[in-house]
Amino acid sequence: MRIPGDKRVVCLTGNVWTKERAFDPRRLLEEHGFRQPNWFTTGLPTTAEGVHAVTPGDFRLGKIEDRILAHIDFGGDTYGITKSDLEEALTTAKEGAIVVGPQDIVAQVADAIREAVVFTIKSENMNLSRHLEEANKRGQVHRIDVDTSATRAWDKANDLILETLGLSR
Repeated sequence: MRIPGDKRVVCLTGNVWTKERAFDPRRLLEEHGFRQPNWFTTGLPTTAEGVHAVTPGDFRLGKIEDRILAHIDFGGDTYGITKSDLEEALTTAKEGAIVVGPQDIVAQVADAIREAVVFTIKSENMNLSRHLEEANKRGQVHRIDVDTSATRAWDKANDLILETLGLSR
């Protein structure tokens, strides 16, 4: 998988999310020039933006041909990201790609792309997902504890993300 030298792959996962769009780390990173890749599903065709349907046979062929970056089985369907969809996001974005998803998807991306930066957003008492253990050992994981009841908690979390990536508000 080719990552252009001037682009980065950032992953967001965790168990705590804001309901306020203005504080959403995805939005923050998109405003700074990151783009989310399209996802695929083997389930019923969807009208969701950024998700396209593939047949189960095309998915299996994609795995055999090493075109699948990451995938997860959920409710009898498979969801995931192809390498070509990530490459498209990288080439069309100013800064790079942002992958937002469950820990097992993020772990697969981090395993395939060792330069990927992973942010896991948790409440203080939550353990790190077992899926992220290897990425954590490699130093890719940045844990951000968020107390959703605290004032400016999401501002602080977003500031940590920007600081880690060397970006400014």
